[in-house]
Amino acid sequence: MKIGLAIILSMGLFLSISSGATKHLEKIDKSIPLRAKIITDDNVTVAYSHEMSKLIFLNKFTKDEFSALIDKLSPVLHINKKEQIQKYFSESYKHLNYQIISYGVTKEKKRKIKKIIDTFIQDNGLNLKKKYYQFELSGERRVYPYNNFLTPVIGYCHKLENKGLTYTKGVKGLENYYDSKLTSLNNKPRDVYLNIDFDLQQKLEDSLFFNKVDIDADEIVSIIMNPKTFNIKAFASSNRFNPKKITRYDFNSLNISAKLSTTKTSLLSLSTTFAFS
Repeated sequence: MKIGLAIILSMGLFLSISSGATKHLEKIDKSIPLRAKIITDDNVTVAYSHEMSKLIFLNKFTKDEFSALIDKLSPVLHINKKEQIQKYFSESYKHLNYQIISYGVTKEKKRKIKKIIDTFIQDNGLNLKKKYYQFELSGERRVYPYNNFLTPVIGYCHKLENKGLTYTKGVKGLENYYDSKLTSLNNKPRDVYLNIDFDLQQKLEDSLFFNKVDIDADEIVSIIMNPKTFNIKAFASSNRFNPKKITRYDFNSLNISAKLSTTKTSLLSLSTTFAFS
């Protein structure tokens, strides 16, 4: 057995929870509460949620019109033109009188799509009194902008359905432990603030990646702690994963050896951990 001890006492993962509700983007039609953010000590958001909508076409386009419009929407939605045409004009869809073109439309994309379709309708002399499309709220999507950053400590989320809408529930790590505070099913979702330093965390993760190879360890877990406050400024594992793209090869990386516990003052304390193989 090869041991790669990697505990660094230099600078406890302090957590505080905001008292306000999650901030929303500018409203388009109606909106829903979103799962709150996870934010580092230097104010970098490492997890947040998008509001998602479905783009629905009503069966009022000709084949040529539909084909031309899909061509214009493809760069935004990344959809399969041939597949969409087959569905839109298939017998099974005709009786529905509509087709869902995309489930994953963010508010930013919604504005772009609306402009593309409205311009297309006007430029092609279509009847402006008719309703050709609509957006329908579908729920939320969890976003991890820095991919495998702070995994597996941060955890990940699963999609669940509630009253016809998709919401996310925390699984493992901070997402799970603070699910009752972060969840959009809470009347006032609250952001969680970490004492983790973003740059220091990134440097530690990079260091562990290379050291794991050098010492031929299965995993290295390292902590950087402030010896005066016991606040943890970085907590990294050499075995990380992308919470949005978990594969079977990541299963062994979903858990971390350290056990997390929380005091009433929201100090997340961590047991001593080390690398092993």
